Amino acid sequence: LKSLREKQLNLLENPNFGDQSQHKTIDKALSISIEYLAESEFGDAARPAYYDLVIFRNGAQIPLWVIRQLFKDTFKESASIDDLLSLWQKRSIAYYQKECVSLHDLFFDLLQGKIDDKASRHDRFLSVYEPESGKWHQIEDPYFIRNAAHHFIGAGRIEEYMALQFDLDWLTTKLLETGSQGILDDLETLISKCVTAHEKTSFGDELRVLSDIIRLCDPALRGDTDKSNTKSQLGIQLIARLYGKFGPRITKLRDAAHIRLT
Repeated sequence: LKSLREKQLNLLENPNFGDQSQHKTIDKALSISIEYLAESEFGDAARPAYYDLVIFRNGAQIPLWVIRQLFKDTFKESASIDDLLSLWQKRSIAYYQKECVSLHDLFFDLLQGKIDDKASRHDRFLSVYEPESGKWHQIEDPYFIRNAAHHFIGAGRIEEYMALQFDLDWLTTKLLETGSQGILDDLETLISKCVTAHEKTSFGDELRVLSDIIRLCDPALRGDTDKSNTKSQLGIQLIARLYGKFGPRITKLRDAAHIRLT
């Protein structure tokens, strides 16, 4: 409150100012709440860490284990991360409860307008998760599997994620975590990107073919939940339904399905 008074934010309740002035004052008040994180026991590390929350979706319930993974190199002790989250909760700039972290809409909108290097922050998130093998399907984190498209696109690594759609191991991992609808949602998002910046590549046509095939496979895929079953229904369906379909990535995916079943 002292900090707000020093900035003369009593204008917020002044009836002589219009709505636009009030909105600017609210933004300023919220910004000050974040700026004064630097005066906490975490010093200069507290504010950049808070800015990293800009990479998550509006309204997202961010699992605690994801926050710990993201900040593991900044705060070496998990207890320090818990203390940081408690500080955010105390300062009313984030909600921290039930093993999840979330932001109020006002703070999320403020970060969206304030942070310019979102792509690099998404990229750092991906680097924290990327296995040494480079095989994304080896990640067992449910949050990452469900939200990979959001972070790849946010990092500007769209074509990399497009290529991942033709990796049988990734499709299997995605299927087991989200069902076929999760795969379809990603494909539709990527196809919409093809319509804009990436139409000149061959990804668009092959993504559309794969989307159509997964949609046709959906009834059979609903029961495919056995992670130990290497001869999964996904492989069987892809071999049958991709027959006669062409494209370098489609061919690679079909070949991988054949290998799985031999």
